[in-house]
Amino acid sequence: MFKIYIISLILLCNINTSFCQTNKDSVETAYIKIKPDSFRIIRFKSLATAGFIWFFENPDSLVIRVSKKANDFGQTDKRIGDSGYEVFDVKALRTGKARLVFNLERPWNRSAIIRTKIYMVDVR
Repeated sequence: MFKIYIISLILLCNINTSFCQTNKDSVETAYIKIKPDSFRIIRFKSLATAGFIWFFENPDSLVIRVSKKANDFGQTDKRIGDSGYEVFDVKALRTGKARLVFNLERPWNRSAIIRTKIYMVDVR
């Protein structure tokens, strides 16, 4: 019986890789340009009703500063359970380049990332 369970689990992992590990296709990269001393707003579709929140890795950069602005529920489809958007401000401090990483994860299980969005920021 145990052998059947192990074989089933192996087959399931081969069919549905997201069950066993983070899906590599869930990583997106985008490039943005910002002028020094200006702001850029980044919005992500939220999954807060399922417990998922967008977190950003602090860029540890002298080039940009990121802060969470708000949750925007005004742009939803107004359906039950719709979470709206999470909004972040990116402020360009000085000329240079920086890398921003945003992860969609649950606060109580930060190692289970379901989506990652990477921004390569060019301030000039």
